Amino acid sequence: MASLLHLIRDPRDARALETAFAHNREGWDRVLVVLLHDAVIAGPHRLLGLPTRLGAEDCRARGIIPPEDAVDVRELVELCFAHDRVILW
Repeated sequence: MASLLHLIRDPRDARALETAFAHNREGWDRVLVVLLHDAVIAGPHRLLGLPTRLGAEDCRARGIIPPEDAVDVRELVELCFAHDRVILW
């Protein structure tokens, strides 16, 4: 299988979360979730078992201190090119 990047913007989008978990179970080589926009408010604790990172600028815009592994815009672009598929929710 290939690598897959899920970019999730809405923390209430159950379909996005369910799909990311399903892809992880299906045995994709690498599944990564990046929470952007209002999804950073939900935080990665909601996605236990899935590699998850937060958008740094989105954290700051919502008064959240970005974690050390937060993704800036440059790194987000690099992640998009490093994965075989990108799904924007």
